[in-house]
Amino acid sequence: MGLHSINKGTKSFSGGGLPFYLEEDYVFSKINAGYIGGGEWRVPNAKLPTFQIWSIRDNVIAFQYKGIRADGTYTGDSFSPPIGLITKTAVKKDGVQYYVFSTSDDDTLTTIAAGGRWIIELTIETIIGGATTTYYSEQFVTTECDTTCYSMDLDGVLEYIEAPINAAYDLDRTDVMSFGCWVKFDTFDVFNQFFTKYVGSTGILFIVSLGELRLDLQNNGGLNGLAVQSTGAAIITGVWYHLAATYDGSETPAGVKLYKNGVLLTNGAPISNTLSASIVNAATVKIGRVGTFYADMKINTARWWNAELTAGEVLTEYNSGTVLTTPVQAASLIFNTDINNSTWNGSEYDIPDLTGITAGYQTVNAEVEDLVEDCPS
Repeated sequence: MGLHSINKGTKSFSGGGLPFYLEEDYVFSKINAGYIGGGEWRVPNAKLPTFQIWSIRDNVIAFQYKGIRADGTYTGDSFSPPIGLITKTAVKKDGVQYYVFSTSDDDTLTTIAAGGRWIIELTIETIIGGATTTYYSEQFVTTECDTTCYSMDLDGVLEYIEAPINAAYDLDRTDVMSFGCWVKFDTFDVFNQFFTKYVGSTGILFIVSLGELRLDLQNNGGLNGLAVQSTGAAIITGVWYHLAATYDGSETPAGVKLYKNGVLLTNGAPISNTLSASIVNAATVKIGRVGTFYADMKINTARWWNAELTAGEVLTEYNSGTVLTTPVQAASLIFNTDINNSTWNGSEYDIPDLTGITAGYQTVNAEVEDLVEDCPS
């Protein structure tokens, strides 16, 4: 997290015979920036500087704030505080009538460039008879934007993430679908369920078992289900992986493709190949839990599409080992976490739903320390 203060005190200057006094208040704080794609970072609740300008004129124009990229170019998103944030007060000082122009804190969500800085550009002008005169201009540059990345650390005991019930998740055995998750397992059990919609032996399980990646679509467990597991995946603890699966709706093992870090894995002999009934159920979507089983893992991103991704799209999602901020087939996403911008509500973390389908996801049984600075890189 970065912090920047403009020195307090009073600067006095004049132009065209007009006295101005600039009083700089404490000023500027920047909290963690969340990556939103396109090379831009969003800084929530950033407090912009508060300035006071004293003038004998009542028509001073001032206050402009800009973002600047790491290469020194502007983002193009310069703005001034809304007019309601600028107040004018008449004050007498040493027998002279002044007009004091002040800004208040602006908590607007503001976007600046990745690796960039805040730039605060203050310009003081007057307009007299239609002519604009600039008396003062100064830039205050902050430290680099904080680009810390966060993941959710699930302890494998009782912690998990849950989505609200939504009809968008009711995909059936003949529907195409795809999954993609960035996960790092801390310890392994026999079954490590990182993405599920499953209850009463019916539903969807995306898991790691004995170091292999596995996708199950079940109606009555193995008695009426499709379960396909990779061979040779060699997934281990302590390593970030992008794990993906696609399904073509054919109800056959050949319709399932499993990927590790963008590479298509070899399917082993199907564990179950009897699927002939619906997999739709009333369960919520869960990350890190099925039934009484919990995964000990860190999760950075979880995505679910109602489309079958191509091998090239899965490789794009892998993104050379870093999180892809602008997902492929975005219009087909039905589940997309924004764990990096999770907020603690006093008892759990609220996690934004980037699809907009729901009001957001939430942790269950979490602790405030579970949002950790550990991400794929």
